[in-house]
Amino acid sequence: MKCELSAGMRFSLISRFFKKRLDEAGSRMGLTGVQLMVLGQLNRLEHSDLERICQKDLEKAAHLGHPTMTELIKKLEKKGFVECSVSSIDRRSKLICSTEKAHCLQGELERVDSEVFETMCRGLTEEQRLAVTAALDIMLKNAFDTMGKEVCESDD
Repeated sequence: MKCELSAGMRFSLISRFFKKRLDEAGSRMGLTGVQLMVLGQLNRLEHSDLERICQKDLEKAAHLGHPTMTELIKKLEKKGFVECSVSSIDRRSKLICSTEKAHCLQGELERVDSEVFETMCRGLTEEQRLAVTAALDIMLKNAFDTMGKEVCESDD
């Protein structure tokens, strides 16, 4: 059976499927999918070469605005997943770090991400999976270049 959906509709459906699965996993942990995504980005930043992570760094990495990120951080701090402090260098800057409770979630996040990817790639060869990932990386970079935003730092 040939799929008659446009490419945009296909991306939308895939995105919704992934978001639904992330929300389901998050709800088991008392978190939303967006909160899980923010914790994942924070974890990535903590493993980068940044000495300190401020809210602006997290906003940029997660592609979220200041008011949205402020509310997310407040909720994550209340639930014990992040700790916040005022920067000694710039008192206007809020420093963010994940707690041990958040570190314990990383394995579960990686498992859910892998599980969803495996489900979506059922029937593809390893070569096709690699091609899908490479194509998505290029498309994502193009999308963010068009919007004037960086996707993520290269590991090269």
